Amino acid sequence: MLGVHPQAVFETCAHLAGHGNTPARQRPDLAVVLTAGLAAEHDMRGEYGIDIEDLNPGHSLRTEPGVRRVRDAAELVGDDVWITVTSPGDFEGAESDPTPEVDAIQQWASVVLHPVELTWVREMLALNASDREADD
Repeated sequence: MLGVHPQAVFETCAHLAGHGNTPARQRPDLAVVLTAGLAAEHDMRGEYGIDIEDLNPGHSLRTEPGVRRVRDAAELVGDDVWITVTSPGDFEGAESDPTPEVDAIQQWASVVLHPVELTWVREMLALNASDREADD
């Protein structure tokens, strides 16, 4: 399972380990919150974080299984989706949690592979927050 995203390993092998500790629970220091929505129906709100497309093409979240499933499903039905990423602490400060039927199609926790990737996400979140403040 080397070279596979930890979330994919968990989904494949967790039943063998006899526990339900997700990668985000095992490594809270590397946890992120991902939110996805249909472009035609859901607004990509700032508190959901940065657009995953803003991440480097080699970033581990691009191979995260939930991200792949959402993109594959959208492609099958011919819809466009957006996916955002934020750190759990940043999301807790959001004005309101998403209501899946209204605001987003799915939200889940996952992990990045390396602390450097999380640092980059946090820097982008801070940059976007300062841009929003400047716009206000």
